[in-house]
Amino acid sequence: MYIALMISNIKAVLSSFLGIRKRSDFEKDIKNLKPWQVFLTGVAIATTFVLIIISIVNQIV
Repeated sequence: MYIALMISNIKAVLSSFLGIRKRSDFEKDIKNLKPWQVFLTGVAIATTFVLIIISIVNQIV
């Protein structure tokens, strides 16, 4: 149950970052996900992305 919720959060956040989302998936997420879960997942993914970019730039320079 907890793993499925985490995967659902990650999918919702990643699809929002990319700007692709079906309306039916969006409505399902509104019913099942809590805003603080989506917020924390978004912060974690954004932080990871920034750290990866910084790491790549440091390796190049």
